Order: sequence, then C-alpha cells, then structure tokens
Amino acid sequence: MEVESIRALFLGFPGDHYNIKLKKPQGEIISLGLTHAKPEKSEFYPAIQDQPLFEYKPLSNNIAYIALNSFNNAKIDTEFLNKLPKLKTASAIIIDLRNNGGGSGDVALNIAQYFIQGDIIYNEKVQTRRLIAADRGVGSFFTPADTVNGKPDWGLTKQQVINYYNKYIGDDYFTYENRAVALDRVQKLLVPTVILTSYATASAAEDFLIFTDGQKQITRIGENSNGSTGQPLQVQLPGGGSAWICTKKTFYPDGREFIGIGIKPNIKVVQTVQDFIKNKDVVLQKAVEFLSKN
Repeated sequence: MEVESIRALFLGFPGDHYNIKLKKPQGEIISLGLTHAKPEKSEFYPAIQDQPLFEYKPLSNNIAYIALNSFNNAKIDTEFLNKLPKLKTASAIIIDLRNNGGGSGDVALNIAQYFIQGDIIYNEKVQTRRLIAADRGVGSFFTPADTVNGKPDWGLTKQQVINYYNKYIGDDYFTYENRAVALDRVQKLLVPTVILTSYATASAAEDFLIFTDGQKQITRIGENSNGSTGQPLQVQLPGGGSAWICTKKTFYPDGREFIGIGIKPNIKVVQTVQDFIKNKDVVLQKAVEFLSKN
C-alpha cells in the first residue's frame, strides 16, 4: 500500500497542476511546478531500466545467480534450460524474483520443479465466486434481518434465506479440487538456494514461492511478496480503456492465506533510500553472505 500510494501520487487528468518540493541526494531542496500534458521531449533519464526476461551471472564462492523477471513468456523456460549445465555445477543458487509481476503459473512450475524434492506437489487451494443469476434475484428481496428468522411467509427456512442472501451479495464460492500434480522427471537442483522477494513479487511469481514452500534447502530473503494473485477478467471500457477484475482467491495447499498479506521472507531485508542512492543491493548482499556461511 505504501508503494502504491507513491506510484499514484501524481495521477491525474491533462491540465492538472502540482507544486512540489524535492530533496536531492546532496540535501538541496528544489521547487517544481508540474502539469499533466503531452511531453515535448522524446528522451528521458531512465529511472527504471528495462530488464531482460532472464539473467544469469556467476558470483563468488561458486554461487550462481539467476533473475526470473517475468513468467509472462514461456521463452524464459528455454533460457533457464540453456543455463542448466552451469547451474548443475554451482554450490549454491540465488533466484531473484523481486521484479517478477507474474504471468503463467505453468511457466513458473516448469522452472520451480527443478528445486522441489520428490515427484509430486499439491495444487494451491483455489476459490472462485459462484454467480447464479436466478438465485441472486431471489436473494435481492431479503435483508440481513431475514437471515436471522428465515422467511416463513415464503416457506423458506433460515438456512435457505442465508443461502439466497449470500448468493445475492456475492458470498458464495466454488472450491476447486486440490489435487496432486506429477512433476517432470528432471535432474534436481537441490543445493542451498535463496529466493529474493519484494513487494513487486506477484501473481505467478507467488505461485513459484508456494510451489517451493517448505523445501529445506530454500530460504526466502527480502520483503513480503505482493499478496495478490488470481486469474484476471479483462473488461473493455468506453474510450479505449480497460480494467482487470480478479476472479479467484488462492491459498496455500493447506489453506493458509496470503492474499492481502504477502508471502513472508525467512529473513527480512529492506533497501533504504541511502542504499538506493549508493546503488547498494543489500538484499543480494545478504543472500551471498548467508549462502557463504551455510
């Protein structure tokens, strides 16, 4: 929520004006007048660098670093397989999911399975709202008070009224079967492994965290993940806009919740403003330090 508040701070319409003060890294205070308008310049300082889909680099102490920056393109599975021979020789592995906003859970599992002991995993528990128009229509005639005593004049018991009313307010869910999934027979990478997480680790990247949860050789370092995952329903809006509506709620296989909470790291490390200014990656440094000692 803190990050989203910053991201949305200057949202507005063309012509909206803001008078702001900024404190520069050296402490100087400057004042700026900002107006929403089509930019006159075509080049800007890249505050956020474009990142490749997949990154690999060797680190000290025979630690291999890989960044999985999106599961929105199955090409990442191929890029991962291309580096598999080098990963097999590593004494430890760091998997960076800090910039992974998700994509396909199947793409995530194709890589996660290399870090999972055994031949099967259990699907996440998934619920989706059940919408039955006729039942909602009946429920629309009831009030919360009717759920206490039922509706005798309609010939409905208390439980029947509750069921109809819940359907009306959208509190009726279908739960998918939580079944076992057979993993491919791959050569596992079961060396000590650290997964780096942040507030931007979301959706299918959180599926990856759940797939690998409980693996004794894996430690999560960083911040809570985003805490938001679920199949979006895309809606087209007038004027060329669009919106996404989440259509399912996901849980750990054992029913633990993480939506709105995030998946917590085993070791919490947060980058400060000073770390950012100095281009100091304290989360990665902590991971290297942890693996070097273990």
